Amino acid sequence: MGTSEIRVLHVDDEGSITEITAEFLERENERFTVETAPNGADGLEALEANEYDCVVSDYDMAGMDGIEFLEAVRERYPNLPFILYTGKGSEEVASEAIVEGASDYIQKKGGTSQYAVLANRIENAVGKYRAERDVEATRTRYQRLIEESTDVILVVDDAGNFEYLSPAAERVLDYSSDEMTGDYAFDYVHEADQDEAMARFSDLVRAPGGHESVEFRFKAGDGSWRWLEARGRNLLDDPIIEGIVVYARDITSRREREETLKELIQRTGDLIDATSKAETAEVAIDVVSDVLDAPLAGFHLLSDDRQRLEPVATLDEVRAELGDPPTYDRSDESPTSAIVWDAFEDGEPVHIDRVESVDELADATPVRTGCIYPLGDHGVFIVSEMEPNAFDEVDRKFLELLGRTVRAALDRVERESVLRERNRRLERLHETGRELMQANSTEEIAERVAAASGAILGFPITVVRYHDEETNRLVPVATTDEVTDLLGPRPAFGPEETSTTWEAYQEGSPVIYDDVDDVDHAADPETPLRSFMIVPIGEHGTVSFGTTAPGSFDDNDVFLARLLGTTTELALSRLKHEQELVRQRDELDRQNERLDQFASTLSHDLRNPLNVAMGQLDLARGERDSEHLDAVARAHERMESLIEDVLSLARAETELAELESVDLAVLTEGCWQTVESGSAELRVETDLVVRADDARLRQLMENLLRNSVEHGAGSSPSSGDGEVTITVGDLEDGFYVEDDGPGIPADEREAIFESGYSSTTGGSGLGLNIVKQVAEAHGWEVTVTDGTDGGARFEFRGMESQQASAG
Repeated sequence: MGTSEIRVLHVDDEGSITEITAEFLERENERFTVETAPNGADGLEALEANEYDCVVSDYDMAGMDGIEFLEAVRERYPNLPFILYTGKGSEEVASEAIVEGASDYIQKKGGTSQYAVLANRIENAVGKYRAERDVEATRTRYQRLIEESTDVILVVDDAGNFEYLSPAAERVLDYSSDEMTGDYAFDYVHEADQDEAMARFSDLVRAPGGHESVEFRFKAGDGSWRWLEARGRNLLDDPIIEGIVVYARDITSRREREETLKELIQRTGDLIDATSKAETAEVAIDVVSDVLDAPLAGFHLLSDDRQRLEPVATLDEVRAELGDPPTYDRSDESPTSAIVWDAFEDGEPVHIDRVESVDELADATPVRTGCIYPLGDHGVFIVSEMEPNAFDEVDRKFLELLGRTVRAALDRVERESVLRERNRRLERLHETGRELMQANSTEEIAERVAAASGAILGFPITVVRYHDEETNRLVPVATTDEVTDLLGPRPAFGPEETSTTWEAYQEGSPVIYDDVDDVDHAADPETPLRSFMIVPIGEHGTVSFGTTAPGSFDDNDVFLARLLGTTTELALSRLKHEQELVRQRDELDRQNERLDQFASTLSHDLRNPLNVAMGQLDLARGERDSEHLDAVARAHERMESLIEDVLSLARAETELAELESVDLAVLTEGCWQTVESGSAELRVETDLVVRADDARLRQLMENLLRNSVEHGAGSSPSSGDGEVTITVGDLEDGFYVEDDGPGIPADEREAIFESGYSSTTGGSGLGLNIVKQVAEAHGWEVTVTDGTDGGARFEFRGMESQQASAG
């Protein structure tokens, strides 16, 4: 029976009997603790004052006999073990005692053995009492659990009829157990869910001991549909249950939350289409109204100057209950404004279940429940109710989820807005870049840069400075209109001053200050200028940008400012280069003019005497014949050739006439007809058609052919008879002209193209110089090397060409 103590109350009006009985009982069983009472009244008082496991009572006692004492005990303690232990009893007394509820009846006898019997009877009675008490406690506990359970416990037969419903059915389903017992369970299941539920039930019936679970809508007693999660076990073979045990839980709230979450996710997808922060807030407030059923809600977004949280989207109920939604100013020290700003700046949600419990808010607002959800750097989402404790944990999670979603949407809108603005500014800067590249003066470039800085980049304070080489100072040449109003006339800076502008120019890197008040040597310490950025424009100078607010320049601003600076540098370099080209062209024009004058003088002053000399020679031939006159004639011819070469070189144009397709073979054959070739031979092995100035190419070819005839005739190592052979052929990207004459020494090949160079006595030294000029005017490369048969080979490459058509 265990080792726990057994407390016994022995009631007998004979003190000697109670004492000896107590002593022997405690000897018989060490678990016994025996206390005594002299009569029934004292016994009842002892039972009220203490707890006992068993009462042993005499029958024949003064005042209240044993049966009357038993009746009194049973009235108060119906199940407490009670043994009538008497020496004067009878069968009639024993019978009456049993009828009145005595646990046992023992007749007193002589000797001590009777105490062993009594001890045994006490132990048995107490053991039975305790076991019954434990069973009853367990039964009561399980019954209470069933009655108080939020789950409905059901038993249905294999046909699906209700056999038992726990008391929770009335709370959960709004039916009493009696109302549903015997009904067909699936008559209560929603039509759309019946097939699934019945299929699961059929599977369970066919699987002894098996388990199944299913969710379905159940029609409650009030006519509403409630979602149940049913978990069943097949106990049809259990001899006690003989049915399908189903634990049904009301999951309506959970399913509603799931539906709410699903709809919330679907509706928040609308946020993707929003293109502005205000539109995002409007879409979000519609979601609050339609999905979350929070009547007092609004979104407050941070103003551009970051000093106010302004209402941009609120539900109509807010105005109906509270009036126009407030703007929360950073400088406002009111309790509501302070708590909203604290939540925004801390970045943590604030939940107030009972506003009236917060002293500073109790009289500041009529709402009684308030929640504030920060939206990052964008603003706050505020939800409230007129009743306290209006939002449970699930409500808060949904509101917090929406807040996080709206914040992400606002982040996206801001990123896209920044990107659109950046692209817009880039496009406008690109247009400005084209304008700068078309500017005709440095002053125009400076003015356009200042205008672009204010209109495109949004920098109200801009100063363009150019480096003056004479004074070695950065001199202001253009500013935005705001510069004069805010800062006054701008100074020039040089190396002798401590200046951030000069430092940036020398270093060649941008300098950025979030707040010029923190700069020791700022140029404008007592002006509205706060944010300041200096961008060098190469060797040309600097462009300075500024605003009146600290921390104005983000990475995008810096990128665009540097881009404008680079474009300005390129425009100034382009203008400088073009001005240098104009200077060089003007100088070249002057040189050409002088050269033309020289050519005219040469033609007039040399040709006239030569013509007179040639005329006199003809007269002299008529008078007499002399070999000396032949020498004079050859000298006149040489002088004529020299005059032609000098005129050709002097009047050679650096610009070509219109290019045309020239058949190189045809042109070469024509040139050969104009050259005094003697016994020389020409081989034309080309079918090339080149894009060239026909006249200039003809000049090039005639000089080459004439050069080969003059320098190769009579000395050809390959012909054996002194005749020279000239070949014109194709290269991969051009053509060549070669002969089989003596060739040109390698150490003289660079010099042959110089004006005045000649390897023969009496040569002008201009022919090959003209060849090079013509080739370079066409953009060709000319080189000289050894010919195939040891002579000289001139190669021309880098030309547009095509094969000549046959026929």
